[in-house]
Amino acid sequence: MSQDNQFDSAAAARRQRRCSSVGRDCSRQSFGTRAIPGSRIRGQARILGSLLAPCWPHAADRRSWTGFFAALAKDRRRAARFDVHWASLSLRTNDVHANASIAIARAISSQTRGMSAPLSAPHAQPVFLLAPMEGLLDARLRAVITSASRYDWCVTEFVRVTNTVLPTRCYTRVCPELVNGSCTPSGTSIRVQLLGSDALCMADNAAQLVGLAPAGIDLNFGCPAPIVNRHGGGAVLLDEPEQLYRIVSQVTRAVDGRLPVTAKMRLGVRDKSRALEAAQALADGGAQGIVVHARTKDEAYRPPAHWQWVARIAEVVNVPVVANGEIWTVEDYLCCRAASGQRDVMLGRGAVADPFLLERIRDRLAGRKPRAAHTDWVRVLPLLIDYWQAVRREVTPKHAPGRLKLWLKLLRRNYPQAETLFERFKPLRDAAAIDSQLQTITAAAA
Repeated sequence: MSQDNQFDSAAAARRQRRCSSVGRDCSRQSFGTRAIPGSRIRGQARILGSLLAPCWPHAADRRSWTGFFAALAKDRRRAARFDVHWASLSLRTNDVHANASIAIARAISSQTRGMSAPLSAPHAQPVFLLAPMEGLLDARLRAVITSASRYDWCVTEFVRVTNTVLPTRCYTRVCPELVNGSCTPSGTSIRVQLLGSDALCMADNAAQLVGLAPAGIDLNFGCPAPIVNRHGGGAVLLDEPEQLYRIVSQVTRAVDGRLPVTAKMRLGVRDKSRALEAAQALADGGAQGIVVHARTKDEAYRPPAHWQWVARIAEVVNVPVVANGEIWTVEDYLCCRAASGQRDVMLGRGAVADPFLLERIRDRLAGRKPRAAHTDWVRVLPLLIDYWQAVRREVTPKHAPGRLKLWLKLLRRNYPQAETLFERFKPLRDAAAIDSQLQTITAAAA
C-alpha cells in the first residue's frame, strides 16, 4: 500500500473510532495539563451506574456509559462553537433520568478539570495561553509576564530536533522550569515545544521528554523563519499534510497518553488552499488541540490576521481550536472572538507589549472597566527591573543589554516612558552603564 493510501486509510479509521474512543478516555479531547486514565472514569462510571440503576435500568451497562460519554464529549465540542448547554444532551431516555445523569457526569468531569480542563467547556471561563516567541520569550521573561497576568499555560521556545535523541540539558536549557515541576515561579504550567520534520526522530525525542515531566508537548508547524524552513521544519510542512499526520501520530504513539500533545500551525505557506487539510491531518494524527496563527508563512507577522479562517478550521476538526495572531488590545480580542467563534486565545507579542493585557481582557469579560494601558507604567517598571536583574544573573554582560532593548522595543507601543528608556539605552553597550541608569530611575520613581 502506498504512503498516501496508508494516510487516507489511517485517517478514515481514526475518524470512525473517534466517537467510541471518547468513552474509553474522555480526557482525549482536552487541552489539559495531565491526561486522566480512561480506567479512572470507567471505575467511577461503574460505581455511579450501580447507584443510578433503580431509576435508570441501563445505568449498570458499561456500553450505556460509553455512549453517554461519547455524547457528552460531542456536546462539549459543539458547545465550543454554539454555547450549547449541558442540558441539551439527548440520551434517548426520559428527561428526569437524563438530567440526573448529566448532573452526575458533570460531577465526574469536575474531578478531572484541575488536571485536564477542556477548552471552551460550557459555563467555564475562556482559556488564555502565552505564546512561544523565539529569541524573546525565554524563561526569564515568561516568569515576569506570568507574574503580571494569570495564564492557563504557556509554551517554550522551540527545541530543534534533527537526527538524534537530544540529551536532557537541551530541554532544561530551553525550559529550566522542568526542575520546578514544569511551572513558572508564579505557578503557570509550561509545555515544551518540539520542531522538526523527521517523524521517528520527533517521536524518540518526545518519549525522552516524557521522563522530564513537562506539562505537555507542543509541536511547531508555524515558525516562518527561513533558516528553519530551509531545513524542512516549521510552517513549510503545511504543504505536506501527509507528513504532518505522520509526525503527530508517531509522537502521540510514543507519548502513549502520558502527556497531552498539541500543535501550532499557520494557515499555509504561500496561500490558504491547504489550511483545512493541514488542520485535519493534525487532528487525525492525534493532536489534542490546535493553536492557529491566522496568517500564512509568507505573511509572517504583517497585519491583518485572518481570524475568520480559525472559524473554518474549527468547523472541520473535532478537537479544541485556539485563535492566535494580532491581538494587541481588549478590542482586538473581542473582534477575534467574534470573527473566529473561539473564546480561547494565545497571546504573543500583545502580551509582551502590555504585560497586563490579559488582566484587561478578564476585566472586560467580568463587566469591569479595564485600566488604560498608558496609566500602568508604575506597575510595569518593577517588572522591567526584575527582568533586568534576572538577565544580569544569567546572561553575559556583552549580550544582556540587547535582551532589555528587545522588550523595551515592544513596550513602547503602549508606554511613552518605554520609548524614552529605549532611546536612552539604545547607544549603550555596557551592562554596568544600564545598571547605573536603572538605579537612578528607580530612585526617582520611589
